[in-house]
Amino acid sequence: DVPLAGGLTVLSIEAERGGAAPSLLPTVLQSGRPVPLRWRLASAAPDASWRTAVPDAAWSPAPEGAFWSGQDAARCLAVAAIVTTPSTPPLFPKTDRFLVPLGSAQLLRPYLPMAPELLLADYRLVVEAPLNLACTALEPFGAQGLALAPSEEAEGLRRHTLAFGATPGSGLELSLCWADANGATLTYDPAITSGGTHDWRRLTTTVTAPAAARRVRPLVIKWQNRGFVGTFWVDNVVFRREDSTENLLTMGTFDEPGWTRSFPLEGVGGSRCFKVVGKPDQTHRQQACWVVNPEPIVVEPGVRYVVELDAKCDRMGSVEARPFVGLLLQSDGTGTAGDEGPLRVYASALGGSLISWPRTGRVGTLPPLRDVRPRRARIAPCYYGARFSNPLVEEAFAENCYRSGITWTYGKASNGVVPHLTPRGHRVFLSIGWEPWSIPAGQREYAAAHEEVRAVDFAGKSEAHIACPTWLLSEGEAMLAEVERGLLAAVSEGGYAGANWDVEQPVVDPPTFCICPRCLAAFRAWSGLAADARLDAEAILGAHRAAWTDFRCMQNAELAGRLRAMLRKSPRPVEFSLYSGYQSQRTREHYGVDWARMAPHLDFAIAGYGGGATSIADTLAALGEVPFMGGEMWYLSDRSDARPTPRYETWRNRLLRQFALSGGHGCLIWYLPPMDGGAFYATSEAAELIAQHEEFFRAEQRCDGRLRVSGLPEGDWAAFAREGRVLVMLLNFSDDARTASVALGEREVSRTLAPGGADLFILEEAAR
Repeated sequence: DVPLAGGLTVLSIEAERGGAAPSLLPTVLQSGRPVPLRWRLASAAPDASWRTAVPDAAWSPAPEGAFWSGQDAARCLAVAAIVTTPSTPPLFPKTDRFLVPLGSAQLLRPYLPMAPELLLADYRLVVEAPLNLACTALEPFGAQGLALAPSEEAEGLRRHTLAFGATPGSGLELSLCWADANGATLTYDPAITSGGTHDWRRLTTTVTAPAAARRVRPLVIKWQNRGFVGTFWVDNVVFRREDSTENLLTMGTFDEPGWTRSFPLEGVGGSRCFKVVGKPDQTHRQQACWVVNPEPIVVEPGVRYVVELDAKCDRMGSVEARPFVGLLLQSDGTGTAGDEGPLRVYASALGGSLISWPRTGRVGTLPPLRDVRPRRARIAPCYYGARFSNPLVEEAFAENCYRSGITWTYGKASNGVVPHLTPRGHRVFLSIGWEPWSIPAGQREYAAAHEEVRAVDFAGKSEAHIACPTWLLSEGEAMLAEVERGLLAAVSEGGYAGANWDVEQPVVDPPTFCICPRCLAAFRAWSGLAADARLDAEAILGAHRAAWTDFRCMQNAELAGRLRAMLRKSPRPVEFSLYSGYQSQRTREHYGVDWARMAPHLDFAIAGYGGGATSIADTLAALGEVPFMGGEMWYLSDRSDARPTPRYETWRNRLLRQFALSGGHGCLIWYLPPMDGGAFYATSEAAELIAQHEEFFRAEQRCDGRLRVSGLPEGDWAAFAREGRVLVMLLNFSDDARTASVALGEREVSRTLAPGGADLFILEEAAR
């Protein structure tokens, strides 16, 4: 055993000739499994540091199998190197487990080992996984020129080797901000990334404009709070149609006279360029440049565009950065549920003579997805603009959604997943992109010239892009007409079954707007304040805080009613719903929503994640007859792993508990892109159980009070009565088995739940 310290370890062998046909066959093992390290050979030491230096071109690669430095050589010197990176799990998000339901295709997301010693021209990523998983597609997640070599069998595993067109690095990013016809942002798409150290290099990629996209703006950026240090230069940015050579950017060289900021003469050939210097004490700073035209770049949805730029990097990277790529692994359907196999991930350079010490994990086999869909219940993960660039990955996610019982998504239809689902009855909530009270793009010139129509904040400053609520509701017909045109166009183009308005706009926590004379007069009249009562920012936040909050919640509710009236003009039915926090003082003050005031204007209601039984019950009471569903968070981000790793073992039960608590209409899920085989399988289990007992799961049939249950915490069980029968749902969130006692009248039963188990069963009520 050789202990490996962190960083670089050079392995060296010096052997003397001891016979007519000497040979060496050294093997490096990790937990009994060979590590494919390729040795470099010499018969004499090139220099005195050979035992501690990474081998260079003076060392020849050893052949496969046994070797010696030369037929007549008296000595054989062999050297190879291993980089030990920080001990972290091999897969995003910080997990060592990859779960695959039999017969499905799931996206494996291995982290790229990023030690500086590894970032050489022939950097490769190697993934070793069980033989019954074939790699059918790659998802680059910003990596340039990602390519898969033919797989090979190695020690009972399938070895997948990925090459990169550009050495992986991080820090430089060109992101595309796609927007709709009204200028509302659809999504940010990281099109090109780079880092490490390299001279000027032309980077290029091809993108497809999302279905609702009408405009785009390129942004060159070094993100904040990601530990990026080093320097990069960007020059000669191009955005063009794939079928044309015309650059749609008129200011992409940074030499154009239209720029109002200055750029250094350090670009290609001494031209001007955009330069970022990331210093260690400034990693909290964002440094960016919009590569803008005087007018927005107009795009056509579904059209492919080429993005190009010249880039140069000098030691650009981050010890905090954790880039990863995606391999779509297809199960061939063989194997048995419960099987586990090994997984290894490592980087290789110098033709295999320099590798990172493999990070190990396991591949777990799950039963096939249940492939059952509830008839009424809405299991709805959020998904907006496209987050995958490979259509095969999008198609696999669509199939996983369908076979998991997912019947709705929330966000946008303009991605590569939803079009595969809509022919199978899938429906989508449009996330309305209009911020409450914001001035539409076509009315901004008018608002700029008429300060009286703009909101005033609590410091007395006029808001540039927010309309006065009182004015908009009473005199803002032109602005609301533009909102209406955009809304009706959006629901028509996307074929949406519902449109949801996300209202999370603070009123007094923190104080926002509007304290113009018009709003103060309206509040005075609405609240019955005396004409001589003091009314200013201080008084509102003091004596009148509760009344002002109620007043603004009332205005928000009235505006919601206007949106529903707009949707009623659609030639086909479009359900109107609203998303916000759960009913509470904080939701009223921080989000501007009182569900009781909103209820008359809604067809459906949705609240976010982390609501407890009390807050959910308060929301249901405030909404009255309006159908409602709460949400559960699978994982916050598909790019950042800052949150704890999600647990698939409790996911089914979380969905079932939320579904029951929030009235039996559905469950919102955040967020589709990071969902994996475990999430899809547990979702399919929940969907199957809901479908089997769907007619029981109604708020008015809840009957917990008729039962006596012991052995489980309150809230981890529920009961629903229908036509003389009672559905009992027991949920075990523990890692240990639990036994619960359930009594209905004189009848008592005992049920044992496996760790993480769910037990749904029917009890017959005694005849009365």
